[in-house]
Amino acid sequence: MKQAWDISYIKEPKLLPNGKWSVYGVLPHRDENGKRKRVRKEGFGSKAEAEAYREEQQQRGRRYQMGGNQRWTRLDDVEEADAINAIKVLETKFPNKDRSLTDAAMFYVTQYIDIQSPKIDEAVDRYLGNPKMDRVSEKHQYICMRRLKCFYRELGNLPVDQYTENQIEQYIYDKRKRWGVWSRQNEYKALNAFFNWCVKKKLLLRNPCTAVDKPEVPPNDPVALTVPEVRSLMEWAEKAEGGAMVPYFCLAIFSAMRPAEILRLDWSDFNWDDKVPCVSVDGKGNKRRTTDLHPTCVAWLQPYIKLEGPVAPKTAYPELFRLVRALAGWREYGRLRKHNRDTWPERLNDSSNQDRPKWVKDVMRHTGITYYYMLTHDKPRTAAWAGNTPGIIDRHYRAVKGVTQGSCEEFWNILPDGALPDSKGVDDLVA
Repeated sequence: MKQAWDISYIKEPKLLPNGKWSVYGVLPHRDENGKRKRVRKEGFGSKAEAEAYREEQQQRGRRYQMGGNQRWTRLDDVEEADAINAIKVLETKFPNKDRSLTDAAMFYVTQYIDIQSPKIDEAVDRYLGNPKMDRVSEKHQYICMRRLKCFYRELGNLPVDQYTENQIEQYIYDKRKRWGVWSRQNEYKALNAFFNWCVKKKLLLRNPCTAVDKPEVPPNDPVALTVPEVRSLMEWAEKAEGGAMVPYFCLAIFSAMRPAEILRLDWSDFNWDDKVPCVSVDGKGNKRRTTDLHPTCVAWLQPYIKLEGPVAPKTAYPELFRLVRALAGWREYGRLRKHNRDTWPERLNDSSNQDRPKWVKDVMRHTGITYYYMLTHDKPRTAAWAGNTPGIIDRHYRAVKGVTQGSCEEFWNILPDGALPDSKGVDDLVA
């Protein structure tokens, strides 16, 4: 520990390994920079010689003080040294001496935040219980909780201010974890959102994630289903389980709704009395929007419309979704019921065959947005209809492989058997 020297303190003589004695200390004398004069002498043959020299230097200090150079102050030695060092720090930044120690003290007092950092398990419980979480789905809340708990179980249950950017970076980019780039990015997003909340609630001074590079996902151009693929999906949706999934596939393809949006829909959300039928959608982030229904979409929905009740079979949805995709020819690894395999053995027995095409995430929504934009040529309108932004439309949906004016006309004329194209409302929709 650094010695807090008295202004004229000379230490007791010290015996060196070579058998000689040394004297070390400081005097009250100061040079032009305010530094004290130091005393150091070695090589005394006996302790008595060293003590005599020590006494001589102490007398020297006393004479200096009595000579009128003593300054009375209420600061003790440690406080005086701290003040001198603080002034020097200020002078390095403000060489013109236009900032005083008082300025520095006032800035510190006004900017100081008393941080109380709880352990991360307590902070995570508070974060998951904050009102903002009520605006996201239960699935999102569960995934967020799982990611945060996995993080602190691996790194330890520490106070939130003790996690460093290096720890977070190693956790996200750990090559031993068999995570894809999407998983790593989602882990980063979950941690970044949590630590941002900690800063907002004054549990933390700064978010350590800001110094961590966000995993970059390689850009993938949206892919649209071909017209024959859409026909196949809709035909098999009619045949499977009495057409229970027709409204789901219809709204996903011809109204570009997100899966979670469709699963939240009730038949009472539809307005059939308007000139252009529409539906009120609880969109992403609880942002509600009204979506016009194209006549093609209405034609597919017509046989299934009810006054109220869920539009999609929520409990059976995952299995029926896999079933329709497998029947339509896509590769499917998920479990399929035996009676379905027995009913359509030629369609389902090779459902996991590698020669089958792989299903692309969000491909139905991308298809709907692409063809709606081709129909209207209106970015703001398409963005409002789909629940995103004109910038997204401009970046991703202006040019998609296989989507042309000719295929656009074919797409919007994909109708159930026996249905005829209905022009009601079409002019208003595309005008």
